[in-house]
Amino acid sequence: MKPLRTMVALAVGLLTTPLLAGCPTAGLVEQYPALSPIFGPRASTAPFSLARGHIRGRVFGAGGKTQAIGLAFVTTGSVSAFSANPKDEEVVDEDDSVKNKDNISVMHAFTEDAEPELAQRIIRKSPPTQTDADRFVYLRLGEFFLEGVPEGNTAMTASFGNVVSSPNPVTVYKNTIVEDVSLNLFIPEPLLKDQNGNVPRIIEWAKLEPVNGVSVSVVTRRESVDVGPPIETTSISYKPDPPDIAVTLKSPPGSPGTVISAYEITYEYTTPNQQRDGKPPVVVGPILVPTPPLIVPPAQEIAFGPPIIIQIPIGSRTLNDVFQGGKDNQPGLVIANIEFKDDKGVPVPNKDLNTLKVSVPLRAL
Repeated sequence: MKPLRTMVALAVGLLTTPLLAGCPTAGLVEQYPALSPIFGPRASTAPFSLARGHIRGRVFGAGGKTQAIGLAFVTTGSVSAFSANPKDEEVVDEDDSVKNKDNISVMHAFTEDAEPELAQRIIRKSPPTQTDADRFVYLRLGEFFLEGVPEGNTAMTASFGNVVSSPNPVTVYKNTIVEDVSLNLFIPEPLLKDQNGNVPRIIEWAKLEPVNGVSVSVVTRRESVDVGPPIETTSISYKPDPPDIAVTLKSPPGSPGTVISAYEITYEYTTPNQQRDGKPPVVVGPILVPTPPLIVPPAQEIAFGPPIIIQIPIGSRTLNDVFQGGKDNQPGLVIANIEFKDDKGVPVPNKDLNTLKVSVPLRAL
């Protein structure tokens, strides 16, 4: 400890000496080497450099490796790209006129002995050299190249339309290309065309709110009167109130969409008395309800179209009449079946080419 105290005392004494005020510290270090730890130069911190690597892979649909998906959005969160979608009608010859053009369709032989294949040529942002082999990346349909991904573990996803793949974990190494990474999008096959080459205007329902339908509370009161038997009155309340159902509709892949101009509601139920007598269910309706034109947008070939939501009130005077009467004449469950009409008044079909029908339960409490 004594040498250190001596050094500090010497430094303090020198700094407080008027003759040395304003003198550079380098001269002090030269004259008094023992002061080097105090006045000597400090080591500078090396600039931070993030190591990066690259990922190359391919996006497939529900058909597996027979269904490569072009124009799928692939991302790690920090680096993103679209999968290749080369087109025959846009093929160009690789010559000096296109040496600096990006995202062009070319015929490329991936190995020396292979026949040229349709590919999309991408120009790399930071190639290791300026040779053609390093400047360009050639991608088949559905292939992608993520350049400059930070080193370490990452998770990739692919999306097309409103379909998103499961995260695929990948470990990236410095200045290395991780090859043959596969991402799967479970996209339904597009609709088949009829013999005239037309696709039917098919619609599917995707969601129902509330999911469990509507609850109906029935309260019967007996009121005494001065003359005659007591009078029974029945009051009905709903949950939710009002009893509106939100139906989400969308076009399946390949459907041209449709226009909805009306919907029909049919009520179906049985009562304890009817069940005891073996009678079939009672059907009330259909009740036609016109609406302003509602457009269900068309879909892409391998992706669902944008959804629309239709609010449908299923409570009505007809439904109130169903719950009148004694307990044995009241249903415990009523099914409201909803069908849709297009702009020509024709029932809208589902994917099985049957009439699209949404069934909503109304349960009596």
